[in-house]
Amino acid sequence: MRASVHVGEGTSRKSIATEALLAGLRRIGISHELRSLNDAPARTSDFALVWGHKHRVCTIARSCGFPLLVVERPFFGDRAKNYSLTWNWAHRLGIRPPPGDSHRPQPTLDPWTKRDSGSIVVFDQVPTDIMFQDVAGSEWAERVARDAERFWKRDVFVRPHPQVRQTCSLEQDLRSAWLGISYTSTAAVGCVAAGVPCVAVNPKSMAYDVCSAYPQYRLTPDREEWAHWLSWCQWNGSELEDGTALTHVLKAYDAAKEKTHTNFKRSDADGNS
Repeated sequence: MRASVHVGEGTSRKSIATEALLAGLRRIGISHELRSLNDAPARTSDFALVWGHKHRVCTIARSCGFPLLVVERPFFGDRAKNYSLTWNWAHRLGIRPPPGDSHRPQPTLDPWTKRDSGSIVVFDQVPTDIMFQDVAGSEWAERVARDAERFWKRDVFVRPHPQVRQTCSLEQDLRSAWLGISYTSTAAVGCVAAGVPCVAVNPKSMAYDVCSAYPQYRLTPDREEWAHWLSWCQWNGSELEDGTALTHVLKAYDAAKEKTHTNFKRSDADGNS
């Protein structure tokens, strides 16, 4: 196998992850070619590997049916030391192999809250988030907040995304929360893990399986199976470097390839190499 690895200017964290992944590819016997984020995948490659899912190479790969392995931030734990890997897209929309049987680091699950009082927290997202494109950005958050206040007769506040405006930590905001409402924000994972029932209105959310899909319903399902699945969706730097992460995600390579467009021609990916 051969990978087309697309890199660009980025933080030291991204550089560290890229170096670890390159070492992992070598460890499991996969050759690679380095290309820019604006380049099409090399036609001699079996898949493209890229940090993030918003770059030009991602658009090219999806349009011509080229398997795309996406590296992104984790869903729980230390965001500086862990990374998510999925095929063709991101979040729950991505293609992954089934989780293994062995235990991996999981989010700590606090008991579901029994409090009768508390507020409702709406988790806003970055307006440019590609997962947020099918709604009207913060207009969604404000509308949902109004509807939730009207239905539940409780105080509701919109929590801005940290990249938009820094506020209290998520943990602090959840201490007095009675319900969380999310579109696809990763905050829903933290909300559910903290024992606060959550609404995830979009199936792309990583917490969708343990959330209500409607703001009018407040659910407290079992979370053990979900936490086990989530533990197999992200990896630490050592697991990238020694090939453990890549060996696992490559189990879904055939599924990712089958999900791509059937009219793909290898020459469409790169006519110059």
